[in-house]
Amino acid sequence: MHGGLTLAILVCENLNYLYNVGTPFETAAIENVNFSADKSEIIGIIGHTGSGKSTLIQHFNGLLEPTSGKIFVNSMAFTTCVKRWSSSP
Repeated sequence: MHGGLTLAILVCENLNYLYNVGTPFETAAIENVNFSADKSEIIGIIGHTGSGKSTLIQHFNGLLEPTSGKIFVNSMAFTTCVKRWSSSP
């Protein structure tokens, strides 16, 4: 808590991801995902096979970069976090 407010540790803003961009097989795996998670929350991601659950998680661990939209970890853009982690000794 910071001044009575709970700070989100993970935020997705308008997250989109397309597979096979620019081909006849282009497919939207996730579309306009928006959510935030606070430190004390436990979150489950459920859905049918092929609904984008694994694709979403792969964004959180840096395996995929969004086609559009942003991910923030502790208020820092995720791409900045990845660069910082990869440059650490």
